[in-house]
Amino acid sequence: MLFYIELCQYLSSLNCVEKEPALKLCTILENFNLTRKPFRDAKRARNPRPGRNSRSNTAGKHSGSAETEVSVEDESEWQEPLSENSQTPQAGQQAALGKLFSCDVCGQQLTQLGSLKAHMRVHTGEKPFVCDFCGKKFTVQGDLKRHTRVHTGEKPFGCGVCGKSFRHQCNLKTHTRVHTGEKPFDCDFCGKSFTQRVNLKRHMRVHTGEKPFSCGICPKTFNRKTYLKKHMRPFVCDFCGKGFSIPGDLKRHTRVHTGEKPFSCDVCGKSFQHQWNLKTHTRVHTGEKPFDCGFCGKSFTQRVDLKRHMRVHTGEKPFVCDFCGLKFTGQGDLKRHIRIHTGEKPFSCDVCGTSFRHQCNLKTHMRVHTGEKPFDCAFCGKSFTRQVDLRRHLRVHTGWRCCSSTWTENRGDGQGNG
Repeated sequence: MLFYIELCQYLSSLNCVEKEPALKLCTILENFNLTRKPFRDAKRARNPRPGRNSRSNTAGKHSGSAETEVSVEDESEWQEPLSENSQTPQAGQQAALGKLFSCDVCGQQLTQLGSLKAHMRVHTGEKPFVCDFCGKKFTVQGDLKRHTRVHTGEKPFGCGVCGKSFRHQCNLKTHTRVHTGEKPFDCDFCGKSFTQRVNLKRHMRVHTGEKPFSCGICPKTFNRKTYLKKHMRPFVCDFCGKGFSIPGDLKRHTRVHTGEKPFSCDVCGKSFQHQWNLKTHTRVHTGEKPFDCGFCGKSFTQRVDLKRHMRVHTGEKPFVCDFCGLKFTGQGDLKRHIRIHTGEKPFSCDVCGTSFRHQCNLKTHMRVHTGEKPFDCAFCGKSFTRQVDLRRHLRVHTGWRCCSSTWTENRGDGQGNG
């Protein structure tokens, strides 16, 4: 306690601070374990008086020798305690006084010399930390460590609820909001909430009309970077010249030309070009139909099938033909319809070269060459290549013309008249 009183008296004599702030400073210095010696020496240097040095005091206690006058260093050599802008403080004073290391380029202040050294690389462009896998360079070792997980596949941050793992802690923090329902980022315009700040920033452009992403070829601008990438389509297919915004899409598209099907079903051995096709196919074996209609309760294996089915209830037909104005519930239906106007026949027979508008027509035509007749008559066993031919043949056995009721009435009339 005596030390704090001495320190406060000393600071008051220098007119540095009032008594109450001085006591607060004493508490701060105690928290950072500063030594008392620099302040005691500074006080003696500012108020010199005859006394005994440490060696004389020790000798005097044992030998009883007379006091000797101690020479004091010149007052001009002692300096005031270091200010916040000082760049060479002692370790304890550095922590107590806050940001002490200043950047000579931008003036930013940092508390540690190591932080200043790392910060200087922003200005110098130095990147001393190199990835052993791909050679990419980084200014901070922590950035390299996080990047390395891309190559190693390490995901050290696991969700305690669902067990999903992430490469970065910030990704885990964002993911947990899926379970908690937390949406801390609110739109000032409409009040809509978002789980991530980046989503809020993207949403704000709806209100502001900002479109910061510009095409370098044409004057068109976009409010999302993904839209710009789709517009640019820098990755071009060598087979058909179609462009793609990301290389993964090009790789998947190339399988259409090469016929590659790298994803196989473990149950039936059927192969698919895309992994999501395989995932959907496995539901045929498991019977899983996770997508339910809210109107009639009907279930579907694919979300797109549910979406298409919902238009039966809503009556929505969002796909309009530019030629005749006819509307369709599905985009595929519109695409097939347009071929009537354009005359396009993209499906060709490899045997005779005949072309067809629809793939199903080509499939039926191929039976002419293969001799396949998959539709059998239940009455006489005769086989047909097309289902419509089987239906036509069945009238020979049933006498059916338009419907079963019509056939019954006609047969009854014939018997009565005869």
